[in-house]
Amino acid sequence: MGLLSLALPMIARHLIFHPTAGEQATPAERGLEYEALRLSTEDGLLLTAWYLPAPGARRTVLYLHGNAGNLSDRVWRLARLASEGLAVLAFDYRGFGLSEGRPSVRGTGLDARAAWDHLTGERGLEPGEIVLVGSSLGAAVALQLVESGARPAAVILEAPFASIRAMSRAVFPLLPAFLVPDHYDNLAAARRLDLPLAIYHGTADQVVPFEQGRRLFEAAAGPKSFFAIEGGPHQPVGLVAGFDWMGHLAALARGEVRIGD
Repeated sequence: MGLLSLALPMIARHLIFHPTAGEQATPAERGLEYEALRLSTEDGLLLTAWYLPAPGARRTVLYLHGNAGNLSDRVWRLARLASEGLAVLAFDYRGFGLSEGRPSVRGTGLDARAAWDHLTGERGLEPGEIVLVGSSLGAAVALQLVESGARPAAVILEAPFASIRAMSRAVFPLLPAFLVPDHYDNLAAARRLDLPLAIYHGTADQVVPFEQGRRLFEAAAGPKSFFAIEGGPHQPVGLVAGFDWMGHLAALARGEVRIGD
């Protein structure tokens, strides 16, 4: 049993985190103005972050990416948000890109808090001026941040899963459940969420089952909206079935589309 308890964290890391080291692209390659930052975490690590300004922006997006690759893979998404008049702060979790450390469940929460504190501290933003946008694993990290006491204007989740244990049952049905720690219990966090929540989920998501996003939506108690991206995969790009979902998401983040209407 002792060996098993030592193996469980390694099993969890293998199931959850698939980082790419280094930096393969930056917003500058799309002609975007940005600041390259180093954020300090509570436990003393330095994280790579990018801040994309938007003069006159009323809202800033804190973007939380998924479990694979690094910030370089999200330049197109950050560029789209910036083009929609939103300021954006995005960062790499520990062990991703050029960020120090090794990925961990607790660590992502500390990393997100460092980014939140940068916006509310060094940049002087009010919580109500910040919108969390979390994609896949980033959806879980967004909920972690809210559970730690952050109070953004809204929480927008893309392709969220119910929990790591629920994902393991979907992806590895023969893997005994007791081998998978029930990390990132998003379903429980959604039940406690009293902030405006919007969820976007592709109906053809090949990674996170669509029904898991629906379960989170149904569990949430506060104002909420669910947007099914018909035929959309796990990471939809551009128009999907005529739906400009990124444009819609940006309008929601700016407050022009009301959650719950």
